[in-house]
Amino acid sequence: MDLTIKFFAKCREDFGEGLKISIDLNEVSVLELIEILEKDYNLQLKEDFENGKIIVSKDFEIVSSNDIINKNSEIGIYPPVSGG
Repeated sequence: MDLTIKFFAKCREDFGEGLKISIDLNEVSVLELIEILEKDYNLQLKEDFENGKIIVSKDFEIVSSNDIINKNSEIGIYPPVSGG
């Protein structure tokens, strides 16, 4: 499975614009993806994700830690935003 990971706002400052990765699995949970990014790409995301300091989206929809990614997708990682 090929994934495009894009970072926004503070995450972009910390990790760059993004990256393209390939995972040799048919499906992965969002939390497992965060763990893969930490382990294989040295991106310190898990603690902030678990504490609600970053949000993950899959194909432009916000997802939770148990949601499954099972196809080539675009993943967004960004801090919570508030509007006005």
